[in-house]
Amino acid sequence: IGDTGRGKTTFLSTFPKLRCFDFDGGLTSVRGRDFEYITYEDEEQGTTLKRPTAFDRFWSDWQEALKDEELESLGIDSLSSLSECLMNTILTNNNLYGKKPNWDHYEIFGSRMIRLLNTIKHAEKNIIVTAHPAMIKNDVSGALFVGPSIKGRKSLDPLKQTFDEVYIANVEVVKGERVYSLQTVGNEYTCAKSRLAGSAGLLDIKEVP
Repeated sequence: IGDTGRGKTTFLSTFPKLRCFDFDGGLTSVRGRDFEYITYEDEEQGTTLKRPTAFDRFWSDWQEALKDEELESLGIDSLSSLSECLMNTILTNNNLYGKKPNWDHYEIFGSRMIRLLNTIKHAEKNIIVTAHPAMIKNDVSGALFVGPSIKGRKSLDPLKQTFDEVYIANVEVVKGERVYSLQTVGNEYTCAKSRLAGSAGLLDIKEVP
C-alpha cells in the first residue's frame, strides 16, 4: 500500500514468471523488465462511459492465468483502480454511470470482490496486489489509520483475511538519495502485518531492499 512513486510496482516486478494486470497505466518505470503485462482501462467519451469492459476482460484473463502452469506469479496494479472499474461496470449495467452508488450496488460490488479475493486466497501462485492509501476509521476505537483505498467500506474485512503479508511502501531522501522501504509490522496508524517479520526474523520491521 502506498502513494504513487513509493516503489510498489517496482517491488511487484521482482517476482518470478510474472504476469501483471495493470489498471493504473503506470508501468513505465519497469518496462524492459522480463515480465508479461496487460493494461485495462474503461474509455470515456465526453461525460459518458462507453460500455465498460475493463473488469470483465480482466476477469476472463485472470481465470485463464490462474490455470497457466507457466506462470508462477500474478500481480494486480492496483486494487484501488480495479475497484473503480468494477463499480463502473455495475453502475453502467443499471444505466446509472456517473451517479452515486446505492446500497444495492455496493452489495453487488461486495459479492464480486469476494469472488476475486477467494481466487487469490486459494491460488497456487504468488499473488501480489498493490493499492493506493486511504485514511480509514477504526469501527471500535474511532482512530484513523492508513489502509487500502477501495470502493465499499465492508470490502476491508475480507481483505484482511485474504492476505498474509501487508506492507506499507515508503520513500525518504537521505543525503540527497531516495531510499525505499517497506513497513512490515503494523501499529495504531497502519494496517501492515507480516508472518515473515517480527518473531520469524526473516524481514526487518522496516525492510530496505
